[in-house]
Amino acid sequence: MSVTPDHRSTTAVEFFAEARQQVFQGLQAELPARKSLRKRCGYVDEMLEAALRQLRGEITLEESTKIFDEVRADLPDLFPPRPSWLEPSFASGLVDYLRCACEENPNAPDEFIEWLRREFARPCGAPIKKELEPIYKQAAVMHMKGSSWRRITRDLCPLRKADDGHQCDKYCEDRMRQGAKEYL
Repeated sequence: MSVTPDHRSTTAVEFFAEARQQVFQGLQAELPARKSLRKRCGYVDEMLEAALRQLRGEITLEESTKIFDEVRADLPDLFPPRPSWLEPSFASGLVDYLRCACEENPNAPDEFIEWLRREFARPCGAPIKKELEPIYKQAAVMHMKGSSWRRITRDLCPLRKADDGHQCDKYCEDRMRQGAKEYL
């Protein structure tokens, strides 16, 4: 099957051919090499050969990608699998973007991972009770308008409305503030 070669193929073919040659030279220099090293070099050669054949127009991009995916599956420690729900083009674009960002900021991947951890952190504490949710929302609105937590608690505390003579204290204010924090 003949496929039209890529318009940049002449320099790319030379590059991949030279890369394959250097891999073989490096392997020859390391002989006798451990079996794991020889196996990894074989995988690298498969990937370079697939790229070379695709650039020459001997195979399609899909066939080349299939070979790359097979090698990635065989080497999960070198190519960690992306989550199955993540769009492949988005995943590779994100990785490429982070690699480019590393040129100016070497800590970019660590900062990105830390940001993701904070952004998707699990909420602390017990979930808000459904019957208290409207009270906490109203407390947040009152606080944004400038009311103190003491006044908000005095006006909205659900225990105060009970007939048992409840007196709101610091504990009630803290509970009200913590519940409303979700909506601020």
